[in-house]
Amino acid sequence: MTEINTVVWGLAVGVIISLIFIYFNRVVLGGFVRKLIESDALSVDTALTVDELGYGKNFWIKRALLGSGAFRKIVFEIGDEIHIASEGHSFSARTTPIDLATARFYIAKENKTMAEIRYDRQGASIFTVIASVIIVLVVAYLATLFVPFIISELS
Repeated sequence: MTEINTVVWGLAVGVIISLIFIYFNRVVLGGFVRKLIESDALSVDTALTVDELGYGKNFWIKRALLGSGAFRKIVFEIGDEIHIASEGHSFSARTTPIDLATARFYIAKENKTMAEIRYDRQGASIFTVIASVIIVLVVAYLATLFVPFIISELS
């Protein structure tokens, strides 16, 4: 395999992995965020447990809630230390471990719009992912056929 083919297929694999992550964020994590918003869990007083939201057995949600990534910057636990960013939205700086059996989660009112936009399900279907993967594979295959030819003609 030539260096050009390695680069083309490496890019294709990267794009496919990113498509899968986008789908996961919008469908799995987004489902939890949308459920919090639908349940009106928008403050410490209305916060709900993972079981109350119906996600008690969801490994991926539990893992994301224990992490410190972008998801946890939107979904808060009532014991989180909340900081307000200069842009006006808030984020968490947790210093103690979370007990998922009793932890109660919510989305701060100032983050509701951002959460709705970031975790919107629109355009996130398995058909879209499969179609996109097929397009990426076809483009990568065509690039491996034609790019070496074009480079040899230009040299």
